[in-house]
Amino acid sequence: MNQGMFMSGFYLLYQPKIKGEHVVALEALLRPTDSQISLSQYLAATENTIALDLAVLERCLADRQQFALDLPVSINIHPLSLEDEYFIEQAIEYAAHQNITFELVEYQHIEISQHLVNNISQLKWHGIKVSVDDFGKDFARADLALSIGASEVKFDRSLIRDIDTNYIKFKHLLFLCSKIKTLCTHNIVFEGVENRRQKELIELIVDDPIIQGFYFYQPMELASIAKLDCLKAPSYQELIDTPLNLGLDLDFKLYNFLVENEIEELESPQVNDFIKQHDVLGLVYNQDVKKTLSNLRNIYFNSASVIGNGVMSLIDATEKLVIMRNQDGVAVYDNLAHQELVGASIVGTAPQDIIAENAAYEICLQKDQIVLEDDSLMFHKDTEFFDGVGYETIREKMVYNDNKFVITSICPSDSGLMDVSRDELTHCYTRSFLKYHLDSYQGRTVAFLDMNGFKAINDQFGHKVGDQCLMEFSVQLKGSLREKDVVIRYGGDEFVVIFDHAVQRDIEKRLIVLNQQMTQEFASRGYQLSFAYGTAVVTEQGIEQAIEEADRAMYTHKSQIKRGLLN
Repeated sequence: MNQGMFMSGFYLLYQPKIKGEHVVALEALLRPTDSQISLSQYLAATENTIALDLAVLERCLADRQQFALDLPVSINIHPLSLEDEYFIEQAIEYAAHQNITFELVEYQHIEISQHLVNNISQLKWHGIKVSVDDFGKDFARADLALSIGASEVKFDRSLIRDIDTNYIKFKHLLFLCSKIKTLCTHNIVFEGVENRRQKELIELIVDDPIIQGFYFYQPMELASIAKLDCLKAPSYQELIDTPLNLGLDLDFKLYNFLVENEIEELESPQVNDFIKQHDVLGLVYNQDVKKTLSNLRNIYFNSASVIGNGVMSLIDATEKLVIMRNQDGVAVYDNLAHQELVGASIVGTAPQDIIAENAAYEICLQKDQIVLEDDSLMFHKDTEFFDGVGYETIREKMVYNDNKFVITSICPSDSGLMDVSRDELTHCYTRSFLKYHLDSYQGRTVAFLDMNGFKAINDQFGHKVGDQCLMEFSVQLKGSLREKDVVIRYGGDEFVVIFDHAVQRDIEKRLIVLNQQMTQEFASRGYQLSFAYGTAVVTEQGIEQAIEEADRAMYTHKSQIKRGLLN
């Protein structure tokens, strides 16, 4: 047959692919013009498969142009065509960026050569997608879909048949769907759906799946499809597949390592060292190789549990941002809210790459390290600002497989969380405030205050009265300060104030006046209560050094009071 005979020897019908309530794509199906000849007989009599595939492509483009349809159309293509240079050239000339997908058929015995992969890459570069048809029929070629980077995998009707009456077949479909999503693509077409129950069962597995079958439409002429009122071409975003994070393929790297090297024992130091080198998330490696392999099986090879999936779904559903990082700063998990804020998942991404895009991320890692390095600390709450909005940030340290991780949850400051970084009695900041606020206080004045007479009040009137005096003291202290001054309850009756400006002499004058006011106020209630103080300016040596200097100055002041040199 020549191409002219091809063009007159067949016609095309089109079967819609459905997503939701809309027709989102079509499959072109060849039919012999002579009704006495079956399709299999027609194809068997075809000597030039490549010429036939080009003729079908040309007819399909002409049909679509005639009815001005912009729906994506898939065409069955034989592997021989994809290995032929002339076909590739003609296909690109005819169909580049025309929303055409080549569905690879009769591929069961094809060898995946670099030549084939290169040709498919050329097609994809010019906007022609390649799909694997009839997946699950006979021998399922998942390796083909992965090797060629298939844009789509079409599950054969044999996988769909009887899922509404046979639970084992339904679970098998679920298993294959999960594996294809993991290996190569989330774009799966379910072919051969014959009834509503099958559709509903597929919708249990996939949210808003693409379905093709007689339950919706039989193959029909394009003129009839053009009259439908439910046509909807998918948006550009819907056509983009979710890429796999190749930085997390420890199992793939280990497979190649074992195949390419003569490893005598799986439980060998070489295997453990290799896993240590490539365990980006820090979840697998352990000094004990047996524990390493056990972790590998549990994380990479064993099926996820229903409870585990349920818990992860709950975390993904929360509006709070949740991220977990290992001790090297690599994110091992980020929930959907965090991904939406950042614009993508950063799991497995090198921290330095993130810092290069957003320098503020380094502060997050520094605060992680403070929690990680303090053996006495398992939990900390902080307030941080992003684009002028305050957020409560809770960091919790976790230990798994002898490695430390920090899980951080972030929510707006007005979300009603208890501020555990403040003292419950006085509502001043606690001493830990200094550890987790990395602001530079250089040039600011620090005052160290110690209450005089507090122990005597506790001894004479009891701790309840002592607590009331502490609360009143803190209220008067904070009321005399500026909004940006920081008050910290440093010990039982000790307070540290970090002033927002550095004029030390003016601050000491304010403290003298405040001390006189407090002494009079407490005296009017029958309590002898005042405070001794010392001040210092924060230098490049840091705020802790300044607090020590102010503490020494406070003891000098207290000694002078005891000797009667000062009031």
